[in-house]
Amino acid sequence: CDIMITHGGMNTITECILHEIPMLVYPVSPDWDQPGNGARVMYHKIGLRGGIFIDSQKTIIKKLGLIKANYDFYKTNIRHMKTQLEKKNNSFEAVEIIEDLIRKNQKGI
Repeated sequence: CDIMITHGGMNTITECILHEIPMLVYPVSPDWDQPGNGARVMYHKIGLRGGIFIDSQKTIIKKLGLIKANYDFYKTNIRHMKTQLEKKNNSFEAVEIIEDLIRKNQKGI
């Protein structure tokens, strides 16, 4: 997809960053992480945020148009965020360590 409309859960935001997809975040619950995540999407300029009970259809279309009109800007910011995320969350390195421990255990080391 080119733009993700999401409630702003951390898993979805992470997936969007990893796949370099700008977001339009509509937090549903003030009691969960969604409002804060939406604020961070805005702060890092990787998408826009809206009010689920406030924005009209026209407003949603306008926000999607803003993302589309500034698509390269958002993609550049997301790529930067993706690089930072990959540096901080190097699961490949963790897998290598675990596999190495398994090999050593199988050899009786």
